Amino acid sequence: MTVHVLPVRAHNLYSCPEVSTVSNYGGIYTDLSPFVLGPVQTYEVEVYAQRFENLWQYSKVYKEHLDVDGNPSVEWFAWRARGWADMRAHRYPMGRGRKPEYSWWEEEKLGYIDARKQIYAKVYAEHVVKTSSYYLLKPYILLVVR
Repeated sequence: MTVHVLPVRAHNLYSCPEVSTVSNYGGIYTDLSPFVLGPVQTYEVEVYAQRFENLWQYSKVYKEHLDVDGNPSVEWFAWRARGWADMRAHRYPMGRGRKPEYSWWEEEKLGYIDARKQIYAKVYAEHVVKTSSYYLLKPYILLVVR
């Protein structure tokens, strides 16, 4: 199967299904958007993030969120809880261009690549299969890499 990635407003020259996950596009596949997908289970029992995007963004720990030992502070846990509970997705909760020190997941500090694998890819894959869009697109799926 060939996948063609096109800009949102580009004309489809390939006679193939168009799948836009842009949250404000209004198409039938928007439930695949990280800004829409949710609620999603966190690593904590009975704790959910209302939007997948917020699960990802609010798992990041910034310099001002560190305690004296370099671990997430009490204030960070409160900030994260508010972010996970928010129904509105936030792409840049600390402002555009800010770089986190690390991500915190399952009581562990993760660098960017490990966080993408252990948080973003894993949790997104676990939850996207529960969407109606997944079932609409399932006939087109030939290979899923895990």
